[in-house]
Amino acid sequence: MKVKKLLLASVLILGLYRVTAQITITNADMPNLNDNILISVNTSLANFHPDSTGANYTWDYSKLIPDSQRYVNFVSAATTPYPFFIGNST
Repeated sequence: MKVKKLLLASVLILGLYRVTAQITITNADMPNLNDNILISVNTSLANFHPDSTGANYTWDYSKLIPDSQRYVNFVSAATTPYPFFIGNST
């Protein structure tokens, strides 16, 4: 009887663990060489609730108004200073 309860508890815990999956980021989500990405900075996140999440949930950033913006250009690691290239080539 004790083994059955332990097995049931294990199945329930593992089942709940699978329900709370994390966001998955793949290579397709990362920038490519020579991409220009617009970075927006907002210091006040009053209307943003990161706890609102779940399966097929989409965060709506349309109400966030940036305090500042800038473009970042992604370059080849070979064009960076030599010590930086050695330390980050993995």
